[in-house]
Amino acid sequence: MPERTEYAHGTPTWIDLATTDVSGAESFYGGILGWEADRIPTGDTFYSMQRVRELDVAGIFEQQDDQKASGMPPAWNTYIAVDDVEAATARVKPAGGMVIMEPFDVMDVGRMSVIGDPTGAVVSLWQSKGNPRAPLDAEHGAVAWNELTSTDAPKSRAFLTEVLCVTHDSVPGFGDYTMMMAGGAPVAGIVQRTDEMPETSTPWLVYFMVDDCDAAFEQATSSGGTVIVPPMDIPPGRFSILKDPQGAAFAVITPNSDFSPVG
Repeated sequence: MPERTEYAHGTPTWIDLATTDVSGAESFYGGILGWEADRIPTGDTFYSMQRVRELDVAGIFEQQDDQKASGMPPAWNTYIAVDDVEAATARVKPAGGMVIMEPFDVMDVGRMSVIGDPTGAVVSLWQSKGNPRAPLDAEHGAVAWNELTSTDAPKSRAFLTEVLCVTHDSVPGFGDYTMMMAGGAPVAGIVQRTDEMPETSTPWLVYFMVDDCDAAFEQATSSGGTVIVPPMDIPPGRFSILKDPQGAAFAVITPNSDFSPVG
């Protein structure tokens, strides 16, 4: 399969999981997605890099003690590539959002900030200092899609347009579901939350590509995962939404190769 060599400004580029049980998460996701863990020391703790074919796919790390004490649920974090993290972060407050963590260096790998949109949806901005964080693409175990379920989708779209200079395209037959566009390509989805939608641990949901959605579902549920949405077919493919044993929500999808997200 081809490997990614770059991510255009405005494209989700990395994910990591803040959890209460790193060892449990390594085992759970490894069994479903074929990941192999490599624990990288970071001062007094470590960052568990998840790999497929020795290519970085995702990270897993332990929640801080104060986060555990406050009852913060484990959750997957989405990082969006930016050309200049200082410039992008400076646009957050004027656009109605909040800066949770000002830009800081992550060793010699990149520079990041953590922000929230006007609805409170949290995402990280990432300026790489070298190779892309997730070179694995379009195969089992890779990230397939990132999606924001917003309590005010128009407000979230306007915010992301202002901060990231992205655009948004509607999807024929998908109601108000829109594709966030960067570099001329669809890079994420944005949808309005309704009362009928299931609750997840974070507004940003990550989809992992799997060869067989039903097999991944069975593996997840037999390993302690719980069901949010059972396997079902939609135009982009067959998917399911689950929670891992610690409570972090995620989705798996077997893509439909005939589907075109922009008509």
